[in-house]
Amino acid sequence: MKEKNTKYSLIIGFFIALINFLLLLIGVRFVLIHAVILQNVIAYSILSLILGGITAVLIYFRLKLAVIIYFSGIIIGFINLFAMFIKDTNGWGDLTGFMSYLAWLIIGFLSGLMIQFVLYLYKKIRQK
Repeated sequence: MKEKNTKYSLIIGFFIALINFLLLLIGVRFVLIHAVILQNVIAYSILSLILGGITAVLIYFRLKLAVIIYFSGIIIGFINLFAMFIKDTNGWGDLTGFMSYLAWLIIGFLSGLMIQFVLYLYKKIRQK
């Protein structure tokens, strides 16, 4: 059972990393119309692997509510990222978009963990 959960969490983590990498690459290359250099690819790869790893760990420990909230943070972050890229009127859209994306990632991750912890405490108190 534990081996199956490990494989499942790694597969989901890999797909999240791949989707995150592709969305970042598409956003910079086609929405911002900027050239993508090797340093960008390395940075996107590292960030994507970190996010995929976080997802894999959350799924491995079966923190379903934390995963859902974390995914919501990723989705909101990408929506905000692309919106900032598109309405870049003053030249700062790329930086503000990426910073807001990172902020939503952190908000989703931390709020997911906090809500999962509150749910855990609630279940423990209810068992008594």
